[in-house]
Amino acid sequence: MLREITCWSGNVSFDEKWVKIKGDWYFVLGAVDSISGFPLLVALYPTLDTVSWGLFFKRFRALYGRPTLIQSDGSHALAAARELVFAGVQYQLCKFHNLKNLMKRLRASVSDASQFTRCAGFAKRIFTNASVSSRKYAASPLQKIAGQDVSDSIDTHIVVPWRHLTNSLTNNAAERFNRKIEKCLSGRDGIPSPQS
Repeated sequence: MLREITCWSGNVSFDEKWVKIKGDWYFVLGAVDSISGFPLLVALYPTLDTVSWGLFFKRFRALYGRPTLIQSDGSHALAAARELVFAGVQYQLCKFHNLKNLMKRLRASVSDASQFTRCAGFAKRIFTNASVSSRKYAASPLQKIAGQDVSDSIDTHIVVPWRHLTNSLTNNAAERFNRKIEKCLSGRDGIPSPQS
């Protein structure tokens, strides 16, 4: 089947999904064409680290060559492997994961309901702005209101990684594919073994 895939956009979403098979945890790493949503490569690994991502990226490169754009979440293991295997390839981070993580931090840090609503509005504005300067401008009041933990998180996971990126928001095709994997696992019989 892999030999039959002759046309792909060059824009690839990478993501992982943890699954439980026969009582043991595994990680399904997936590469999905960001434009068509077609899965290009799926593999199962017992660990989720730079080595696993590195092997997966090398296998992808052997089959397809270098992508023109990589879309992913902010995983440190994925980023380290990406730099080793696909150095110089443009990448963009995932809006969905960053906003989800930021909202989780806000819930933990801001107890007042009206204050939380205000902070959530600022958080969403960070991700709707297209330019780096407008993202920083939207983040500034949130950093002042929400406390040091949220402020540090915004610096570390949003402002600094996106400093030189203009294409910072993904369509998250790999995340949608992960939902399909979850459906397979939650079926009546599930997946009986790692080999399946």
